[in-house]
Amino acid sequence: MTIKIPGFDKPDTTIKHRMILNIEGLEKQGKTHFALTAPGPLAFFDIDIGTEGVIHKFTTGKEIIVSEHKIPKDAASSEGFDFVAAWQEFYNRLQAVLKHPQVRTVVIDTMTEVWELLRMARFGRLSQVKSHHYGPVNAEMRELIREAYEYGKNFIMIHKMKPQYVDDQWNGKYDRAGFKDIGFLSQLSIELSFDEGEFTATCRDCRHDMSLCGMDLSGPMCNFPTLAQMVFPNSDAGDWS
Repeated sequence: MTIKIPGFDKPDTTIKHRMILNIEGLEKQGKTHFALTAPGPLAFFDIDIGTEGVIHKFTTGKEIIVSEHKIPKDAASSEGFDFVAAWQEFYNRLQAVLKHPQVRTVVIDTMTEVWELLRMARFGRLSQVKSHHYGPVNAEMRELIREAYEYGKNFIMIHKMKPQYVDDQWNGKYDRAGFKDIGFLSQLSIELSFDEGEFTATCRDCRHDMSLCGMDLSGPMCNFPTLAQMVFPNSDAGDWS
């Protein structure tokens, strides 16, 4: 039986071989390195200082283009800085690489600072903003990420982490620092760690295959192509090189 109702269509069952990926972790845990193992040509948004000493390892055999954004880190250095213009510049460049037919991967390092930049552009501050004012800004951030789904590109968002507090006391755990809906908007979330000379990527959430949650990729397996083949088992290494 075929149901026909105006405004309804059959679902699109096409699975695009690309990942909308969230990477999180503490400092110097290999987040940027992992992101740069994704296939090129790769467009890299440098909104942190995490590329020095890392990105040069990947420039041989892979085309990488970098967009640098120098955002003030404190109130003292932000005096006179035009956050509205800085946000628009970032957004325009992001649109350009998403629409470019040759770019296969877009990396934002870090999305934590992109969220701060948007709030500074819209509010002029990061604190003492009432929750009911966040509606339009939250919608703007969601739309930015949803736009990435329209293109067949890998879209990688790197996030910092912050201590988790209970009753003003740190409980020894960490939360992702940034926009709260990233977990819902990404297809896959991994956490990077480094222990005993070895990097490990732990899958925290996977929309394609929830059985991958908790899976660890360590050492030589800690890279984007290996993860992609786990998520898309009908693909091979050549699809992600």
